[in-house]
This record gives sequence, structure tokens and C-alpha cells, in this order.
Amino acid sequence: MLTAPHSISVLNFTPTQTLHPSPVDWRDQFIYFLLVDRFDDNQPHPAYQSGTSANSSDPNQGRLFQGGKIKGITKRLDYIQELGCTTIWLSPIFKNRIDKQDSYHGYGVQDFLKVDPRFGT
Repeated sequence: MLTAPHSISVLNFTPTQTLHPSPVDWRDQFIYFLLVDRFDDNQPHPAYQSGTSANSSDPNQGRLFQGGKIKGITKRLDYIQELGCTTIWLSPIFKNRIDKQDSYHGYGVQDFLKVDPRFGT
């Protein structure tokens, strides 16, 4: 099992493989912004059927962590590509404050050296 680094100074940033070059002009890219917590929780869900869902929603639920996972993203990469997207802008996956349920967005970073366990590994 890998142990988490204790300092950024111990990290090796030397690429281990050939890198994909940055686009010449980012305006040529079709960017899909992906908020990890809101995307896919990697769990089976029934297909949406019109008329079977509640007519109203609870706005307070929108402020809470929903449970999206990194594996949910990898499962849907073909879907994003089929939309014609050429780039993904991913919300932060670093360890966030978990004492507040409203830290779903990823910008309440507690530790830049760890993945938030709620998102997976």
C-alpha cells in the first residue's frame, strides 16, 4: 500500500511517459466542466422516467455532498467524448473539509497531497 507524501518536496514530477501536448489555442477546445460530486457516483440507478419523479425538489439537498466518485468519471469518459468534448475541466479532488456537508465543490481543500476519500482513490 502506498503511503501519502508528507511534503511536496518529496514528490517527483518527472513524467513517466510521453505527455499529451497542450493545445496551440485553447479556444479550439470543447471543454466539459465536471463537478466531481455532482457527476456520477458509480452506483446503478434506474433510468429516468418522466412523471415518476417528485414535482418539486428540496433546495437544501442541493447544498449537500451528493457522492460523485472518480470511478464514476472514468466510467463515463466515452460518453463525454461522444458529446464531442475534447477537454475535461475537473473540479478539485483534493481532501476537503468534511465537517461541513457543503464542501461538495472541492474548493474547501484541507490537504493538497491527498485525494478526498469521498471521491475514491
